Amino acid sequence: GDTMPFSSAFYKIPWLEAMLGCPVKMTEGQIWVQPYTGDLETLIRRGVNFEHNPWFQLYLEFLRQLQDRLGDRYPVSANTLFRGPCDIAAQIMGVREACIGWIQEPGLMAQLLRIGTDANLAVIEAGNKALHPFLGGYMSGYGIWSPDPIVRTQADHSSLLSPRMYEEQILPYDLEVIRACPKVIFHIHNNGLHIAPILAQIPELDAIEVVVDPYPSDERKLYEIEMYCHIQQRKSLILDVNFPSYEESERVLAQLDRRGLSFHAQFVPE
Repeated sequence: GDTMPFSSAFYKIPWLEAMLGCPVKMTEGQIWVQPYTGDLETLIRRGVNFEHNPWFQLYLEFLRQLQDRLGDRYPVSANTLFRGPCDIAAQIMGVREACIGWIQEPGLMAQLLRIGTDANLAVIEAGNKALHPFLGGYMSGYGIWSPDPIVRTQADHSSLLSPRMYEEQILPYDLEVIRACPKVIFHIHNNGLHIAPILAQIPELDAIEVVVDPYPSDERKLYEIEMYCHIQQRKSLILDVNFPSYEESERVLAQLDRRGLSFHAQFVPE
């Protein structure tokens, strides 16, 4: 209840993948993106040019409409579902194929990372240009206001890779996205906490958001608390958790530093 209300381009749409030509499938209550069905060499050679792309124009139209209708009452965020470079590469290839690709075809994966990075940078720049500051600042995708332009990025696919593979193959591209705005929030899930120590060392990164789903048990709980405390030693922490009980949420909260913490608790009884 402490965060600000805001609006943004519809969060369920896989915007960048759609702009790059990946098929989008809608089912009841969900929108899914399929691997790229065209020729990868053509995609790589074409690069990123979204000027006349219908999905790119739809994203900008969302921002224009929201700002015109709601912008004088509460903020519009340019942040929405922009998956990071490795997630884009994995989606274009297919997740299973990408897991093999990092080992057997690192050159191809680097080319796809370049595509994912350029797509992020192009849309981040366009979104920031499309919006006016709200009370002299900008709204993140988490209801947190910033005095400077802010970007949300992610690396969900890294949960399937070792920290070394992430640091050597993916991090250089993530750094380009991180440096695209003065303020940055980096999203991971609790199954990707093994890259948190790497992220915590990045000077330009302001906050790490961790989605906890599913909720851990036994020794995994201890490991995750240790990782949250490690993050908090260097960065702000946004924690989104589906707790099994209110008592469990209080137990976790008692072990965290309240400073620099945004704590989003939901409750799903076991």
